[in-house]
Amino acid sequence: MESDEAYLRERIEVLQKQLEDGKLAHRKTELNLIIADLCAGRRRNVDDLPNELVADLHEALDKHIKVLAERLSILSSGATAAPPPPATSAAASAADAAKGQDGSKPM
Repeated sequence: MESDEAYLRERIEVLQKQLEDGKLAHRKTELNLIIADLCAGRRRNVDDLPNELVADLHEALDKHIKVLAERLSILSSGATAAPPPPATSAAASAADAAKGQDGSKPM
């Protein structure tokens, strides 16, 4: 009986971790879609968004601005080769998918 309880507790922990990872991935995708809408002109403001989402959007935009500023400084310094861009979530997903091609089933 205890082994059943231990197994169920372990499964609950694993599933809770998967849920949290899914929520984080969803939030990143949501922020990227909002940024894309703003850049394309499909959205003029963020008045209709919850304050928490606006704060996360502000943080994400600050990160993008820092990355762009670093790239500009490298390119304007006369460096012969610019460093590769940071891995995106799509590239990370592709790398994860490639790992799963060894015949193992993803959970």
